[in-house]
Amino acid sequence: MDEGVLELARRRLASSSKGLLRIASTPRYPEAGIHTLYLQSDQRRYYLPCPHCGLGQALTWERNVNLERAQVVCRSCRKPMDVRVRGRWVPQAPGNERVHGYYLSRLYSPWANVAEMVEASLATTPVALQEFQNSDLGQPFAPPGGGLSLDVLNRCRGDYGLDDYGGQPCDMGVDVGLKLHVVVRQRCGPEGGWPDGSGSPRPRLWFAGQADSFAELERLMERYSVRRCVVDATPELHLAHEFALRHKGRAWLAQYGRQQPGHDRRRGGTGGPDRYLVNRTELLDETFQRFHDGLAELPRDAQRLGGRVKGGYGEYYRELLALKRTLERDDQGNVVARWLDSGRNDHYAHAETYCLLAGKNAGMPVFQREDIEKAFGEEVLQWQL
Repeated sequence: MDEGVLELARRRLASSSKGLLRIASTPRYPEAGIHTLYLQSDQRRYYLPCPHCGLGQALTWERNVNLERAQVVCRSCRKPMDVRVRGRWVPQAPGNERVHGYYLSRLYSPWANVAEMVEASLATTPVALQEFQNSDLGQPFAPPGGGLSLDVLNRCRGDYGLDDYGGQPCDMGVDVGLKLHVVVRQRCGPEGGWPDGSGSPRPRLWFAGQADSFAELERLMERYSVRRCVVDATPELHLAHEFALRHKGRAWLAQYGRQQPGHDRRRGGTGGPDRYLVNRTELLDETFQRFHDGLAELPRDAQRLGGRVKGGYGEYYRELLALKRTLERDDQGNVVARWLDSGRNDHYAHAETYCLLAGKNAGMPVFQREDIEKAFGEEVLQWQL
């Protein structure tokens, strides 16, 4: 369904004393779409009794399928199950009585071709495995490297606090929305080193929070000795444009939309801001890989960053966990990677990508035409173009 349809349906039922909303779908990605709704429900599973030993059980691929015989069997006595017998729904999360959720897989169908399912389960490509998990088992699937986890984020935590900041040069990334979501990290290499001259192999996070205005953003730039800032160009294009012009050479605008590999990096020239046109998937891949590799250091209390702490985790953690990497086929049948936000806020994730963009080209000049002509002459310029 289009984004917002479910919320619209809920609001239209809000004034009804007998409002009833039924939602049925195949889950595709963890904690997205109908899987999110199922996790909020009492999570009912259908228990079938074994006709031989009497054990009631919910059918699962791992425990109820004999791969050699291509047969659904009892998880205890390993004899064939009869999926036509009457079973019962058993809540797995009985505290969530307000919403009833029901899960079934193809294993419950008396017409299921288990041999074909076994063959599908042996697929080696992520797309084929996703199709098996989604269509045959009715389960969400995330390919390897499909996002961050709490374990990955927690392993990035170092033995330092935000109050330990000592004036080291930093880079800043800003995602623009109703608020400005800001990430500030220590600049890598000698320029971002400590007073003793040592470099910073893992750029430490020194700030993750919100700013109400671009004036407040400017104060943060001075407070954290920001050498380069990359700001989301949309939706506040006019304000971001003015900000980039006020800090030309230090602040860059960024906009997703590039389809080719890499990112287009252009000087604005006279009267124009400096800009990046970004390959969204590529930059998110690189940003999240840095967390997986332990190269994006976090403070010891990172779990509470961003405020609005729920269940022990702040908005910073929740928004980094929101994005999931998926593999899908495009209109031409080619497998393409996409990052989906699961319908949740992901501002800090994008602020991290812009911060990475600010630091990854530190010290690398971007030449304009007049720069090349001045340095090498018109003849060289014509040959290069």
